Amino acid sequence: MRKKVLYILSALIVACYLFIFVKGFRYTGDSEIYRLYFITRELPEWMFEDELHSAYVPDKEVVYGTDGANKNRVSGWSWVEPNGCWAVGEKTDFFFYVGEVSGEYLLRIVIYDGRACDNRILVNGEGFSDNGLFFTEGMGEVAIPGELLKPGLNTFSIVTEDEIATTEEDSRELNLFVHSVELATVAARQRCAGSTALSRSA
Repeated sequence: MRKKVLYILSALIVACYLFIFVKGFRYTGDSEIYRLYFITRELPEWMFEDELHSAYVPDKEVVYGTDGANKNRVSGWSWVEPNGCWAVGEKTDFFFYVGEVSGEYLLRIVIYDGRACDNRILVNGEGFSDNGLFFTEGMGEVAIPGELLKPGLNTFSIVTEDEIATTEEDSRELNLFVHSVELATVAARQRCAGSTALSRSA
């Protein structure tokens, strides 16, 4: 009887560990476990392939909030708040899935607040000319050369060399409070501009 109980307890413990391991990749809450284990991991593409192909693709704005639309964050983020998420430290990573690379792209970042005003954008770890992000509030656009992208997962990094100070009230190294990110194709942007011009002329 005692052995049977031990077997059951062992099975329950193993099941709990498996549950935590699997959920660690997909959970989007604000718990300490999420911040310690989920945000610092590279996310394997096969674990949520359908979501990659629909949610984190060009011409679709990803708005960070507590509704769960934040799984393209990789490392260098704080917890999600109702209107966005703080990028913390010297380097913050997120990704977009590109099916077929076509021409130039625009990385749009909407920022509600910020501490560092000298940031750079890296694409798959590579720098490029005119990749500066020199503001702490508003929407900015950075032109992304198509040759830096590849079919599949592409990692974008916000990098700063500014010294980021902490406070007694908040020990986080707060850089930028990001509301949303979008990887827009230039063609889609031009279509939107054309339709706006037609509607105004009408």
